[in-house]
Amino acid sequence: MAKVHAESTTTWPTRIELMNLMEEQTVQGLLELTNGHGVAGLAKLLGSDPEEGLPNPVSDMGIRSENFGENRFEEKKLTPYWRFMWEALHDKILIMLLVMATLELIFNMAFADNAEEREHGWIEPVAIYLTVFLIINVQSMLDYKRERLFETLSKKLALSNVRYVIRGGKSLEVTDDEVTVGDIMQFNSHMAATISCDGVLITGDSVKTDESALTGEPEPIKKSNKNPFMISGTVVNAGQGTMLVVAVGEHSISGKIKKQVYASEQAEESPLFKKLDHMATVIGKGG
Repeated sequence: MAKVHAESTTTWPTRIELMNLMEEQTVQGLLELTNGHGVAGLAKLLGSDPEEGLPNPVSDMGIRSENFGENRFEEKKLTPYWRFMWEALHDKILIMLLVMATLELIFNMAFADNAEEREHGWIEPVAIYLTVFLIINVQSMLDYKRERLFETLSKKLALSNVRYVIRGGKSLEVTDDEVTVGDIMQFNSHMAATISCDGVLITGDSVKTDESALTGEPEPIKKSNKNPFMISGTVVNAGQGTMLVVAVGEHSISGKIKKQVYASEQAEESPLFKKLDHMATVIGKGG
């Protein structure tokens, strides 16, 4: 019969303590946090068990999510169509075309030499207006569809990313956003190679991980009781084992990096766009 864990939430380490543990990644830090009891002691503090995992069902899932966060990221609000149009209107080349068309329209209407020129003086400016309108809408529509396609693909990918955790002594298949701090996650170099949250190795058989994406280290890193820290965003390329989940979502190492990247509201302009923008500014000043 599976063990039932009833550790009080007052025994839980804080989210900051667990994040600091993963930042420092020292066995000494783990021992200090657990009064010398290591990963087994940390599992107990989190109301879990190295072999049985969390209870099934996890009755305190809501409290865990409130204390440690969820293994997901806040969904970015989709940009409305009018916003894409507004951003497209800030293109200096388009602004220059609109100004030129407006000046030409005013000049043709106010200073035309005869009635015939005044009668047809609106044609070219209106043609420029229509051209700019079409450019803005085509660009906006492409960006609008691209953003929504990316959102759809991201949701499908999230549903297909399954993990294996031990709860109530049994191995369960869950999605990424169902993983919580205190879970005992199973991994291997075949079907469950991607580490989606931060953890501490419990058991392992010749485990090696590829951390090049985060640390730049080209060689696989061997994991053992001397180096038990499993980092989110890395890939297991050898061995199999179990780990105690200690940080999830935006509080994990890869999550903090991802959050910083997405925090920037403006994407960096390409070199070509910068040159075109500069050229448009020079032309506009030269009149």
